[in-house]
Amino acid sequence: MADRGMLPGTTPLHRSVQIQGMSVDELAERKAVLQKEYGNQVTEEQIIKLLIVEGQAKNCASIKMAARRSLMGGKRAAQVKKPSGLQCAMSAITFGRNEVVPVDEGKEDENEPTETMACIEFKMIKVAVLESAGRVDCIVRRDGAIDHAVTVEYKTEEGSAREGSDFDRAKGSLTFESGAREKCISVKIIDDQAFEEDKEFYIVLENAQVVPSNKEHTAVKCALGAVKKITVAIIDDDMPGVMTFEKDSITIAEPEKDTTVDITVIRKDGSAGKIGCNFRTENGTAVAGIDYEEAFGILQFEEGEMTKNIKVVVKAKGRDRTELFRIILDEAQSPGTFDTNADGGPDMCILTVILETGKESKQQVAMIMSSLQASWQKSKVGHANWAEQFKSAFYVMGGEDDGEDEDMKPGVSDWVLHIITLPWKVCSALIPPTDYCGGWLCFMCALCMIGLLTGLIGDLAALFGCCAGLKDEISAITIVAVGTSLPDTFASKAAAVADKYADNSVGNVTGSNSVNVFLGLGLPWMMASFYWTFNKQWVATYYTSRHEHFYNTDLCQSGCFVVKAGSLVFSVTVFTICAMFAIVLLALRRKFFGGELGGPRPQAIASSILLVCLWLIYICLSWWYADTR
Repeated sequence: MADRGMLPGTTPLHRSVQIQGMSVDELAERKAVLQKEYGNQVTEEQIIKLLIVEGQAKNCASIKMAARRSLMGGKRAAQVKKPSGLQCAMSAITFGRNEVVPVDEGKEDENEPTETMACIEFKMIKVAVLESAGRVDCIVRRDGAIDHAVTVEYKTEEGSAREGSDFDRAKGSLTFESGAREKCISVKIIDDQAFEEDKEFYIVLENAQVVPSNKEHTAVKCALGAVKKITVAIIDDDMPGVMTFEKDSITIAEPEKDTTVDITVIRKDGSAGKIGCNFRTENGTAVAGIDYEEAFGILQFEEGEMTKNIKVVVKAKGRDRTELFRIILDEAQSPGTFDTNADGGPDMCILTVILETGKESKQQVAMIMSSLQASWQKSKVGHANWAEQFKSAFYVMGGEDDGEDEDMKPGVSDWVLHIITLPWKVCSALIPPTDYCGGWLCFMCALCMIGLLTGLIGDLAALFGCCAGLKDEISAITIVAVGTSLPDTFASKAAAVADKYADNSVGNVTGSNSVNVFLGLGLPWMMASFYWTFNKQWVATYYTSRHEHFYNTDLCQSGCFVVKAGSLVFSVTVFTICAMFAIVLLALRRKFFGGELGGPRPQAIASSILLVCLWLIYICLSWWYADTR
């Protein structure tokens, strides 16, 4: 677990395993033998474990041979002052760093094989076997005297592996006939389909003795050698596998329309059991909701399932540059893990999705950008912060006087309009910019400000009409109407000059009038109707004899909000007739002059005079009816 970097504070070790005394060619040859023996499905992790165990046994044997040679005065492999018997240790296993990993510390070899002493021991101190191998064969050898028959008993002992679930219990004896040097102990390995950690058990030799014969007494003795106990490592090959993407990054060309892309997650190095993880998208230069749709959820691999797809919707928006976002796998469900060699390390797996701009789209955006580059700086005023709003409110022309362009310097009319409108500018600057709460705070505050200003302007208009001797109806269609329509008139003129068609000009005027009527009258009246219906105090507060006939019905027995129409019906009728004449005029202009606005100058002036006359007719008739009613 630590060598894979799966424990806290550990990093995955490099995969290059080099066992002392084995060349690269020998290592490759041994790997091929193991793959042939266990099948091509054996993983790299399992091959490494098998080679490490073999390296431990080989190194122990070489050290043992060197120690014996030093005892017998032979060629010494190292300078040893006082031999202390057999010392088994693994010299070095290199994982990208020079780390010496101790394996086992052997005891002093008390029984050395001679012509009269037969030593029986295991050929290796440790062997490894895949769980699917079915059995493990452990070689027991005899050194020294081989002319007489000897016997030795053996038995298995539990370690982390358990009898009955991981291996079958074995107990018996081996008999070496005269001249026999090696015997084999076979133990059955139980294979299961569950993922589990590697386990170990042991085989122990005991009671080595010479087989008595009918011949004369012999001086040959028999004893156990140094390696009287062998460790059998069961390497689990029911691996759950690791989850990863096919690549660390993919490139997606910009689609012509919103497209769903399948992102493949693979499971490799095993497929036992169920594993899963969470997945989510993360913004890079690409933003969820604009460049792609956010995706998140749980990815679940069933038993034997090797691939899963994550569906991500890529939006077509006309990109002018390459953008990217990431898909992250995290919170792996045990026993599943992530590929440590992939981007993200052991805790997560990261796929970088690169959204490549289309060639045609890139050219179109480049052309638009080149034509609008000069005016983009001014368009950023709408994204300024709150302090910038107050600066723009207090300075003439928003503080755009740079001292260089004569056209940008404020004139007398600019100063006069700035002084008159300064209070209204400051009130508007109190509204927070759209940077907060996704623009909703700006929207709600703007509505509240419009309501306050509407109430204030309505009261001021009523006071002015009272002082000037004008009725409320006349004040509404003259003073208030002109005040609310003048800004829309200038906006419509700017739209007419800038646009190719008159849609924005006409739509701006009609839409503004509709909003003024619906919000200025309809919304307050609706709120007052709810309030006075539930409050039931309107009768006591505003009731007069003029309202008596409203309370003869069941609808208003308990109270309701009443507004007398007055001259509203006549005024709306005249307005509708004048509006119909205006629509007919626009239709005729489209037919004869090819457009609602502009055209030959004499006809344009005549059309303007006609429209002004319609407005004067509406004002005069409404005024006349209000005075004579």
